[in-house]
Amino acid sequence: MNKPSSARRARRLKRQRKSQILTRLGIMFLVMLLIGAVLLIIALKAPDSAAASMDALADDDPYLGPADAPVVIVEFSDYLCPYCGKFYWETLPQILETYPEQVKFVHRDFILMGNDSYQALMAAGCAYDQDKYWEMNDQLFSVYQDMDIDSIDHSKPPDRRGPHPFHDSFSEEKLVAYAQTVGLDMEAFNTCLAEEQTGAEVTSDHEAAQDLGIGSIPVYIVNGQTVMGYLPFEEFQPYIERALAEAHQ
Repeated sequence: MNKPSSARRARRLKRQRKSQILTRLGIMFLVMLLIGAVLLIIALKAPDSAAASMDALADDDPYLGPADAPVVIVEFSDYLCPYCGKFYWETLPQILETYPEQVKFVHRDFILMGNDSYQALMAAGCAYDQDKYWEMNDQLFSVYQDMDIDSIDHSKPPDRRGPHPFHDSFSEEKLVAYAQTVGLDMEAFNTCLAEEQTGAEVTSDHEAAQDLGIGSIPVYIVNGQTVMGYLPFEEFQPYIERALAEAHQ
């Protein structure tokens, strides 16, 4: 009698252990399923978070392209930066032509060369207030349009090179001439510049760049990817393609 009873107990214990193992496996499966669901939700939310971050970075600054483009390029630039001008005339037109609906290009200010830079950036801001920002941009960057940028001596930091070689291109007289060329209301422009009405925006942009650790320009942030320095279109394009691919995942 003892042997059958022992056998039954053994079978019962075996069933209990099996049941416990299955219960544990079931719990582990449910936990893994829950973790997977949470990770999926995070993954689905990530693009929105990235987009929100780029929207904040773009601020309310002037831009080209669709407002809701999947790729946002935020540029930190200055008119006394030759390679910023080179990018503006050579690389940017190809970007806008190749990606007319996919790219939003945003300009933000960086004060590279002290007061000359500050005045030129403010002048562009005054033109922005009259809805003529990009026309003024053309004028301010015109000095670099047909220039061999690579011939400039870049061996020293900008603040140690002495006067900018195109200092006269950014004098107050020149800024006024540029404003007249693009057809601004000159009384409003002169008041704007004299009272530094756009100075706070210029300073805010510069401080935003410093907060990002930017110390030299040009710098381009492409959907969170940082591109340092001038690049021709062929070398810049992969950053856009990568951002597009990630945006459509």
